[in-house]
Amino acid sequence: MNRHTLAALGAVPFLVLGLTTPARSTPPERIPIDEVAEFDFPLCGIDTHVRLTEQGTLTVRSRGEDGIAYFAERLERDAYNTNLETGLTVHVSQRIRPRDQRVVDNGDGTLTIHWQATLTQTDYAPDGSVAFRTAGRQTGIIVVEDGGTPSDPDDDEVISEEYSDLYGHDGREGTDFCEWYAAVTG
Repeated sequence: MNRHTLAALGAVPFLVLGLTTPARSTPPERIPIDEVAEFDFPLCGIDTHVRLTEQGTLTVRSRGEDGIAYFAERLERDAYNTNLETGLTVHVSQRIRPRDQRVVDNGDGTLTIHWQATLTQTDYAPDGSVAFRTAGRQTGIIVVEDGGTPSDPDDDEVISEEYSDLYGHDGREGTDFCEWYAAVTG
């Protein structure tokens, strides 16, 4: 889906998606998510092998006379970041619930998507101990060009994105993640 925004590797990522209970709607489509990606990446300047797993469900529901699609996801994401030099791994486990709150057809070929997401995240040190716990909510606004088809999100192009701060508890606050990652995997 072109509305997705993904920032992996331990940052607080959110996907732009959503679901609401419309007065006039079609039955929702539920799409299972089961993905694995592996790649090497210089995380914090350290050569790192990343194994990213993502499991969950994407729910898509059309709403209104134009059949505008609203998205919601239930995701469990795990990132295993392994320092290639030492073999030590930091595990970041996330539970993410992003959803579209309101989608407005601007009448000029664009849609404005208001979304919110809840997140719980636990960062584990290489010895398995909990290093950080984060939980909260984030909101945002995405403007997309709808490709002339407001009811088909597959051809949407993101024009702008605006994100709020995380409301809740950021367990990494006051910590330099890169310094911590270097220290525990070095």
